[in-house]
Amino acid sequence: MSWAEIKSTLPKRSLFVFSLDNPIRKGLIYTVRSMHFGRFILFLILANCVLLAMDTKEPGFEKTATGQVVGYSEYLFTALFALEMCLKIIALGFVGHPGAYLADNWNRMDFCVVLLGLLAYLPFVDNFSAIRSARVLRPLRTITNVKGMRVIVGTLLGALPKLFDVFVLVFFLFFIYGVVGVQLFMGKMDQKCATLASEYPNHGDSNTGTSCDAGSYCIEETNKDNLPNFGLTTFNHIGWAWLTIFQSISMEGWTTIMYRVMDAVSRWAWVYFVSLIIIGSFFAVNLALAVLYVQFTSEADIESLHPDKDKDKKGDAVEYDEFVPIKSGNRIVRACYAISISPRFEQLTIALICVNTVVMASEHNGMPSTMSTVNDWINYTLYGYFVIEMLIKLTGFGWRRYVADRMNVFDAFVVFVSTIEIVISLASGNDPDGYLTVLRTFRLLRIFKLARSWKALNVIITTMFNSIASISFLSLILMLFMFIFALLGMQVYGYEFVNCDKSDYSRHNFDNIYWSFITIFQMLTGENWNEVMYDGMRQVSAWASVYFIGIVVLGNYIILNLFLAILLDNFAEEAENNDDDDDDDDDDGGKPKSSQILEPHAFVHGKYVEGLEHTSLYIFGPRNAFRKKLAQFVYHPYFEYAIIFIIACSSIALAIDGPKMSKDAPLYDTELSDSEEQMKSMLYYADLTFTAIFTLELIMKVMVDGFIAHKGSYLRSPWNILDALVVVVGILAVVGDDSMNASSLRALRTFRALRPIRMASRAQGVKVVVNALFQAIPGIGNVALVCMLFYLIFGIMGLNIFMGKMYYCSDETDTATRLYGSTTEFTTLGSPYTITSVCSPTAYTTLWTNPRDYNFDHIGNSILALFETATLENWLFIMYHGVDTTSLDHQPVRDASPYLALFFVVFIIVGSFFVMNLFVGVTIDKFNEMKEKQEGFKGSILLTESQKKWVAIQKLLVACKPDRVPRRPSHSKGRASVYDFVVSDKFEVIVMVSIMQNIVVMALAHDGMNDTWVSTLFYINCAFAVMFLLEATAKIYAYNPKEYFSDNWNRFDFFVVVISIGGVVITLFAGQDAAYVSMIRIFRVARIFRLIPKAKSLRTLFQTLLYSMPALVNVGSVLALFFFIFAVMGMNLFGKIVPTDGELSRYAKFEDFPTAVLTLFRMSTGEAWNGIMHDCMITDNTYKSADEDNWTDRCTPSYVGTVFYFSVFILLCAFVLLNLVIAVILDNFASNNEDEENPVSKEHMYSFTRAWVKLDPHATYYTRAANLEQIVQTIEPPLGCQGVPPNVAKQETQKIIMSVDIPNHDGKIHFLETLHALAGRIAGTELPAHAEVKVTNKIQKQLPTLRSGKVPQYTAAHYYAAMYVQAAVRGFLARYEMREKMKTMPVNKLARQGSMSKHSHASSG
Repeated sequence: MSWAEIKSTLPKRSLFVFSLDNPIRKGLIYTVRSMHFGRFILFLILANCVLLAMDTKEPGFEKTATGQVVGYSEYLFTALFALEMCLKIIALGFVGHPGAYLADNWNRMDFCVVLLGLLAYLPFVDNFSAIRSARVLRPLRTITNVKGMRVIVGTLLGALPKLFDVFVLVFFLFFIYGVVGVQLFMGKMDQKCATLASEYPNHGDSNTGTSCDAGSYCIEETNKDNLPNFGLTTFNHIGWAWLTIFQSISMEGWTTIMYRVMDAVSRWAWVYFVSLIIIGSFFAVNLALAVLYVQFTSEADIESLHPDKDKDKKGDAVEYDEFVPIKSGNRIVRACYAISISPRFEQLTIALICVNTVVMASEHNGMPSTMSTVNDWINYTLYGYFVIEMLIKLTGFGWRRYVADRMNVFDAFVVFVSTIEIVISLASGNDPDGYLTVLRTFRLLRIFKLARSWKALNVIITTMFNSIASISFLSLILMLFMFIFALLGMQVYGYEFVNCDKSDYSRHNFDNIYWSFITIFQMLTGENWNEVMYDGMRQVSAWASVYFIGIVVLGNYIILNLFLAILLDNFAEEAENNDDDDDDDDDDGGKPKSSQILEPHAFVHGKYVEGLEHTSLYIFGPRNAFRKKLAQFVYHPYFEYAIIFIIACSSIALAIDGPKMSKDAPLYDTELSDSEEQMKSMLYYADLTFTAIFTLELIMKVMVDGFIAHKGSYLRSPWNILDALVVVVGILAVVGDDSMNASSLRALRTFRALRPIRMASRAQGVKVVVNALFQAIPGIGNVALVCMLFYLIFGIMGLNIFMGKMYYCSDETDTATRLYGSTTEFTTLGSPYTITSVCSPTAYTTLWTNPRDYNFDHIGNSILALFETATLENWLFIMYHGVDTTSLDHQPVRDASPYLALFFVVFIIVGSFFVMNLFVGVTIDKFNEMKEKQEGFKGSILLTESQKKWVAIQKLLVACKPDRVPRRPSHSKGRASVYDFVVSDKFEVIVMVSIMQNIVVMALAHDGMNDTWVSTLFYINCAFAVMFLLEATAKIYAYNPKEYFSDNWNRFDFFVVVISIGGVVITLFAGQDAAYVSMIRIFRVARIFRLIPKAKSLRTLFQTLLYSMPALVNVGSVLALFFFIFAVMGMNLFGKIVPTDGELSRYAKFEDFPTAVLTLFRMSTGEAWNGIMHDCMITDNTYKSADEDNWTDRCTPSYVGTVFYFSVFILLCAFVLLNLVIAVILDNFASNNEDEENPVSKEHMYSFTRAWVKLDPHATYYTRAANLEQIVQTIEPPLGCQGVPPNVAKQETQKIIMSVDIPNHDGKIHFLETLHALAGRIAGTELPAHAEVKVTNKIQKQLPTLRSGKVPQYTAAHYYAAMYVQAAVRGFLARYEMREKMKTMPVNKLARQGSMSKHSHASSG
């Protein structure tokens, strides 16, 4: 840039002293704009970051050498950054010009940071930690120096408006649930029975909260440390309620809160929390992902984050056939080349890699020395083969061709690492800790060579690697985010968590940069983040919650969601590439075979039954009379309804038939009552009846359709195979009822739970979702394979690092408690002494114990522990135990190996953030693929962009309809005046403000209110109730009752008014403390919903929910179906397992159907699902009933079966079906966003609707053609000309009317035809024939012209043309008459009129 160009961007004088020609300023301008100056400042920032990371609040740190260096460096960096600021201010000017220093946002931040840094050194200002904390913002300056980071930040800033809309919706949700929570649960969680040791005794019989035992009384607990979560999760006022709601929406610890409220208030409190999770977590929070996804995919600059798309798509996989075969050279080179390109050589390599994998995975704790020796020799042999393979390829290809394939480079790297491992292990003699053998696991990565020949696997691997390239800059943003919050955490919370648990300090802490990073990472995963917040709030301040909530919101809901958006975008691109490749294969698909002739006798009740064209069971021919009668019966709609009814009855029976009703043994010590015994007998015979009916149905359908031999036969349908399987299992359960043992019978009875799935084939919406799941199975299977590959790799790493090292000393009476760390004796002994497997010195009756829930002693347990870690549940226990490991057969010591935490961090990044999110990607990708096929979007690639928009606009038109509004009374002036008042904008504003004030007043309620405050709130609420009663009365009077109650919002308002008045009356008579008064109060919160139509952002997001509802209902139905099936299975498998002190409790168990469903819902949110699984895996406890002759086995039926049950449920419901919810929300939000960007958006259509209803208040869809001019003048551009200057409005209106073809139906125009024509004027374009047919089929029912097929002869344009001609003729005739009159008028009269005319013109001028 030339000096003249630079001068044009800067102020003429800097600080009123230095001109642009001043040599000092000129030199500084060149200096601060220099690339070297920028790099030097970046170096200073990075150096400052290193020294900031070395800082700590450890007592006495300032006196150490490191502390002194850090302290003195702060003076240096403050001075350097202050000098930089001064140089820039002199060079650029301070303020008041677009090129001045403070005109740049980043410079403003620098100015504030430097100023606060200097402020700390003033003599009258203490060195507050808040001022020192401002230093942590310095690393943000790195963003300006990296283009990719700037793009990411620009994307986030561009998404802020829509994210703010999501924030408004979430705040709206918080306000509703907060007020309801305060009204229902205020002060309920601070109570405690005075004479009981436990905080919360068992639930009382009254079902209204915990009841104290006789002799005890309920008091308020004043010591917050004795309350649940230290009294920090309450609903005592709106602030605490919002904090509790935020924790619940984050789905971490929400069940603990719910169970406490169920204890304290009522078991029905689950309704509040479950609805909060569904609306808040499943919908509202996922809108943030939708916003970021839409913003990311629509940004033009975001292409710079993707790898170069012009590169060869083959990427790393180079085909050697493309090289010219080697003809020169010696015989050895040619032979090596031939071997290298041989497919058999490649297959042998892959086979040996698989052998290597099996050998490495076969290692286990306690492995015989012989097996260990054999494994070592096999590893050495395989290592030798891989060395020979590398040498052969190097010789055959030469080093240039060899390194052309990146997989070869990776192979060479693996061989190099293996060489290092073998050399070091041979030199040292052994590797007792197994750390070096971890390097062998790099060999397993070579198994990804399968991706070259496995197309589906290649797509997933390619997506992963493309995502790695795309998220590199996002990873830098995430690291910067974590670094800043880690520094801030060290400043505020360093060494503050020491006395959190009285006997020991917390594992999560901010004592140094390493553990700060680990704690921040823990919070980003969402695991126990609330416990970190509790410790911060207890030790520092309640306002500490802002810091922790900020981490969760910014890190989890924004940055990690942007990461997921990038992954989804890469999946979409990969799918588009595959669609382009497969287009030619689908040209002939879906065409009916016109040569197929349908036999008339194959039709039953108008339905074609293909099986009737063939002989059934080699007995019944196509025209057999009995078979035809049977077909008439089986395929009759009433028969289908009867089967559906029987399935429903069978499902109800299955839900009732819990463990308590099982036939094998009693569950409780007490005998069943007579009614329960009768119910048990009825269920048994009902099961026999249902089995018989389903068997008879199966036989009849087989006789009609045939069994399996021909097309259309019974078992040719997958749904029928499922039905047959359920029937056969039911028959086996009945036949083997007396002959099988209990465990086998439980397994067979479990399969009865599949009966309700037969509903899926009979409910169309459910069938669509289930079919989508079936079609997604191949993709999900490929993702599962990738998961297993990564789990296998990390599992073998875990074997080598942790195998046999997680044993610990425990008290024999309580093996779950580690003695180390729980008592001072063992803590002291753990440091100077080595406590080995002998558990000596013995201070207790000790036992050398392996953790019950996790270990890495063999590959199965290793993979299971990693799978649980990947789901981000209870992984901290595993990580901290791994960090405490020392060596084989030695007691763990706290933080003995702190850097082993990085193993779990890296695995979560790869195995959870990447691999588990592939389930999200493949599910959404399959959903979009099905949607395209269903809507016929394959042909949309042939449409231009304008044609696509016109198709989208016409689809929006179908959803538009005029609202019915009451007519203005004409016969009564009083009613007309009231009508004008209640429909005015001022009245609407008054009502909206009153609603907001009422909600604010309700939010002012809190625990411990004095009588004056209670009375004041009551009287204010009475005033609001009267105000809204007057509003309803005025509207009823103005509209008349029929018109008033025809509107849904009015009915809703009236219901709330009645409830409010009823609540006031009841409060006056029953008092404020009546139990049901708070229930009545919460209905007043419903008034806030009236704000939705008035707030555009809320309306848009609620429309997304509304448009998503049909698909969400279908997904929800399938979820409910699977919940039912797994609940019934759970009752049969785990209903008799004794609850432990762990996650399996009185509220989380499988003893009855409602509790089982609530437990499964909890598990679908990920809340300690693996804790429940491990509690259901007990094998060493057998409990007897009072009758010694009858005993109940209360152990798990199968260890492996339990793992399979819970793992399948988590994968199916939490990672697949709930991802369909995300897919639906993403799709509808993206569609809604695209609609807003169309030339004619929904807002434009709303403007048209508002103008129309004024002329068609009864929503007849018709108005007079003469009103078209008024409509056009009152709707916003581009459809109309509202706001156009008056001097051109008339001409613009005529231009619009004469340019559109609106059918004229006997002097009337139709709503949709008018809107269609006005929209077509803006965006209309000619469509291809196939697209025109599809659009016409969608809208023809709404348009009378298309519906009737009769096109009116005239249009509205003809009508207005006639009006204009008529007006012109009338004008001509009027002027002609005037001229004739003037001819006959006397001269003096004409002169007098002329002078009067001149006078009037002069006065008007």
